[in-house]
Amino acid sequence: MIKMYFQNQSDAIQIYELLRLQQETLSVHENCFRLVDHQLLTIDAKQTKAALFREVVIPVFIRYLISFKEQEFLLSIIQSKFFYEDHEEQIQILHMVQSILEGERTDIPQKQFSKSRERLVEEALEELLTEERDFTFESFIQFRLREYCQRLQYYVGVGIDEYKLEQEYQVYIEQLRHTIRQQTHYMSCVYVVHEGSDRFKLYDHSLLELNDTQREFFSAHASTTPKTLYIDQRVVAPLVGMAPSAVYVYTNDPTEGSIQLLRTIFQERVVLYSLADFFSVCTNYAQEEVDF
Repeated sequence: MIKMYFQNQSDAIQIYELLRLQQETLSVHENCFRLVDHQLLTIDAKQTKAALFREVVIPVFIRYLISFKEQEFLLSIIQSKFFYEDHEEQIQILHMVQSILEGERTDIPQKQFSKSRERLVEEALEELLTEERDFTFESFIQFRLREYCQRLQYYVGVGIDEYKLEQEYQVYIEQLRHTIRQQTHYMSCVYVVHEGSDRFKLYDHSLLELNDTQREFFSAHASTTPKTLYIDQRVVAPLVGMAPSAVYVYTNDPTEGSIQLLRTIFQERVVLYSLADFFSVCTNYAQEEVDF
C-alpha cells in the first residue's frame, strides 16, 4: 500500500475525485483508493498494480499537475525567481508563457526538447511509485519534479523576454503616433502600392511616385523613434515623416508585416484596397486630366 500525505486538503480531494472517475475505466477493486481526513490518500494496488499505475494513477497526476497546478507553479517562478511583484505584470507574463507552452507562439525562438512536460512528470511518478514508499505530495513536487520545474523556469524566461519586447514595441508605437500627431502634414494623402514581397511604391496625392531622395527627406522627420528599434526606411519612416491624413494601401496581402505595422500606427487613417483597384485609380485620374 502506498500512502500520500497532503498539506493542502483541496489537492487531496481533487486528486481523489479524479482517481475515482478514472478508476471506472479499469476493472479494479472498489476500495483501491481511500481518502482519510481529507489529507491522506492511500493506494492499494493488489494484483493489478502495473495496470492501475499505468492507466489510472499516473494519467490522473499528470492531468492534475499540468492542468490545475502548472499555473500556480508558473506564478511562483515569476515572483520568486524573476522578482516580479506587480500582480498585473505577473498575469501578463503568465498569459505569455501559457501561449508559448500551448504552441500558439511558434514565432518566438525557443529550444526544442526531446521530452515533453508530461513525460517528465510521468518519469518522476514511475520512479516514485515503483519504490512503494510513503511520501508527501509537496515533497514529490519539490524533489522529484525538479527537471519539470526547470523546464517551466526556462519557459518563464522566454516569456519574460518576449513580454519585455512587447512592452518596448508598445512604447515604439506610441512614440510613432506622437510623432504623427505633432508632425506637420506634408501631404493630405499618400498611396502605398504593395507589389509583392517587400516591394513597395509610394505616390503623393497627385499620383506622382516618390523617389529615393524624397523618401530619405521625409524619413529624417521620423527621428524621434527609439534608437533600439528598427524602423523601415522605405515605407514606414517616410510615412511617419509625412504624417498624411489618409493612407491608401493597395495590396493582395493585407497580412504583410509592414502593412500590419502601418495599420497599427496610423489606425483609422489607413484604408485597404486590392492591388487591382490602384490601376482603376490611375485610369480615372488620367481620364480626369484629359477631360480637364
